[in-house]
Amino acid sequence: AVVSTQSGHYGRGCQTFFSVFSIFMIVFTVVLFPIIFQDLVNSQVVLTNGTLSFDQWLAPTPAIFKIVTVYNVTNQANVTAGGQPILEPIGPYYFREYRERVNVEEVYDQELWFGEKKWYEFDYNTTNNNRTNG
Repeated sequence: AVVSTQSGHYGRGCQTFFSVFSIFMIVFTVVLFPIIFQDLVNSQVVLTNGTLSFDQWLAPTPAIFKIVTVYNVTNQANVTAGGQPILEPIGPYYFREYRERVNVEEVYDQELWFGEKKWYEFDYNTTNNNRTNG
């Protein structure tokens, strides 16, 4: 029986490669990645006029749904006399909330002052598709 004690001719080369590669990955992870990541985030998030993030911040989309349910007191005389109300829900009614930043001014180096305009539109189709009564 022949027994070989050689570990292969790639042993030292692979060990050296993986050692160098591991050191590179540690340096990249600890030093370079945070810098690259921060630059990437800043390029996408900083509000600069003319960028996509600034336009989306000025007029956010999509609209936010607000759902309103109104309650009708069915035992008004009893409640007036001090009793517990019996409530009948009417709705739900769906509204779309829109927001827009207005009068935007850059005041200091990285500070914006602005007003916010907010308005609601009644969503007739969604309301009628989801109403149970009323």
